[in-house]
Amino acid sequence: MIRINPDNVIVFDNTLTIYEIRKFGGFVKNLAGDSGPRNITLDFSGISKAFPGAMLPLIANCAALQKRGVSFFVTLPKNQFSRRLFLNCGWAHALNPEYFEAPEMRDGDHLPVRRFADATEQDTIVKDVIAKILRNVPYLERNALDGFEWSLIEICDNVINHSQSQVGGYVQFSPHKTAKEIEFIVSDCGIGIPESLRSIRNREWSDLTALQQCVKKGVTRDTAYGQGNGLFGSYRVAELSGGTFSINSGFAHLNARDGQPLESYEDNIVFPGTTVLCRINYSRPPVLAQALHLDAYEFHSPLENNYLQDCGFLRVRLADEASSVGSRHAGLEIRNMGTNMMARYAAHGIVFECSGLGVMSSSFADELFGKLAVSLGVDDYKKKIRISGISSLNSNIVNMAVCERLAEASKNR
Repeated sequence: MIRINPDNVIVFDNTLTIYEIRKFGGFVKNLAGDSGPRNITLDFSGISKAFPGAMLPLIANCAALQKRGVSFFVTLPKNQFSRRLFLNCGWAHALNPEYFEAPEMRDGDHLPVRRFADATEQDTIVKDVIAKILRNVPYLERNALDGFEWSLIEICDNVINHSQSQVGGYVQFSPHKTAKEIEFIVSDCGIGIPESLRSIRNREWSDLTALQQCVKKGVTRDTAYGQGNGLFGSYRVAELSGGTFSINSGFAHLNARDGQPLESYEDNIVFPGTTVLCRINYSRPPVLAQALHLDAYEFHSPLENNYLQDCGFLRVRLADEASSVGSRHAGLEIRNMGTNMMARYAAHGIVFECSGLGVMSSSFADELFGKLAVSLGVDDYKKKIRISGISSLNSNIVNMAVCERLAEASKNR
């Protein structure tokens, strides 16, 4: 529920969903017109639940108004769970950066809301998302990661090339481990998909027709700018995995849940810009080639550029990748990362570059190296794991952790 109170206060109550954002766009447009107020309060104190799919378009459209000189002041939810979401997901900071600090990107298994406006910023975000997945989602099959990564790249690229958004786009990533799903949401405050598709051809299309057509292969506003694979392929990747895919833009929205057929709806209130949600079930990994109707493909991901070496080993620099070398949890993140990388590149081992590190804790060494030795087995550990640039002290700590863990595993057989 959303309403306007006196003194330029927009009040949100109970559950904030994407459907409320259509109302919000009209409210804030009326408040912040050419002669409207320069200061608006967003009162979330009555919110019990909020979802990224609603928060990102709200943030994107507030950003467009901030560019025009409007300031937003945020009242956080009284509900403690929702309050933590606003802080940890970066929603409060994005809406009211003068008052709320940005969350630490390294913390947690999600990626807080991030803005991007060009290809360089897009590439950085994609790499950060993949790093989050590698650290925090164990035993992810390559096909699932490829399809997810490709979809994220394509949807973000659409924002840069087609949306005409003056503030770029916003993206947020979340894993849903219980459901074995990984999700991203991309939102912009641009002209919207229907207007984009009607800008050069298809002028007779309604908003609903435009959204129905945009997920079909080859549909694009201009073949000089695209081939019409991005939305089509992303929808197919989600569908094949049994996941969720939705688009809100203009006077229409599309939605497909749990691998069910795509449903489309017409709305009587315009949705500002475009928001795309893509959730992929990684327990049933889709094949990207199948989603795109290809016989074969070779997908080159930012992972190759970051880690893959010519010598047939993947290089992981712990000073850059580990949040610390003093905690067991940090060791678990890097072990997950290593396990996923070796599953992705079965013929490759890993070189852990340890230069520039302080003293390593025994728990970190045990969680990373000791447990890797047990899971790989002694022979494969010796073949596939290399350690370079390590101090003599840290080398002794690692050797002790590996020996003790192998001895314990041998005793329990």
